[in-house]
Amino acid sequence: MKRLITFGCSLTYGQFLEDRDKNSWPAQLGALLNVPVINMGLHGSSNKEILYRILNFEFQPDDVCVIMWTNIYRWIIFNEEKSNRVGAWQDTKQAKSFVEHFWSEYDMCLDLFERANHANRIIPSSYHLAANNLWLKNEPYWNKVNFLTNIDFHIIRNQYPPAGDGDHPGTDAYTDLAKKLYNEIRS
Repeated sequence: MKRLITFGCSLTYGQFLEDRDKNSWPAQLGALLNVPVINMGLHGSSNKEILYRILNFEFQPDDVCVIMWTNIYRWIIFNEEKSNRVGAWQDTKQAKSFVEHFWSEYDMCLDLFERANHANRIIPSSYHLAANNLWLKNEPYWNKVNFLTNIDFHIIRNQYPPAGDGDHPGTDAYTDLAKKLYNEIRS
């Protein structure tokens, strides 16, 4: 293994940690594996955006990749100049219209599986987990991705104190996740 490459949203990025370069789960996992880390997590990312970043990343043959698929209530509309993120939590006309006319939980769960399967074809030496395993309940028959369902970060994060914003996970939750991922990679 040359490098650890991680993708996800703020949960991967390490949003609101005092020292995300040391305390995010990618940083802690990289330290356990004794390899350099490239943390491609980006706060606010949708699963569509995560796949886009994977497709545009230059992997090396011995890279190991961990992808934490994010909240299914997020979407991005790509434009040439500026992309627009929309989600159920936003109080904008665009977001409300998206949720009212285009969003369904079942569809967005399928979308997560589609994007994970696409990523898995590009980087077969990858590990996939969801920020919340509830989104994996309607697994389609065509799914070929072995999600790490024994690791549910939604449960882990609620067992520990949050980060500085009071919402995002704190260092202890990331330590627990990094240890669990380390055991999966080493097994």
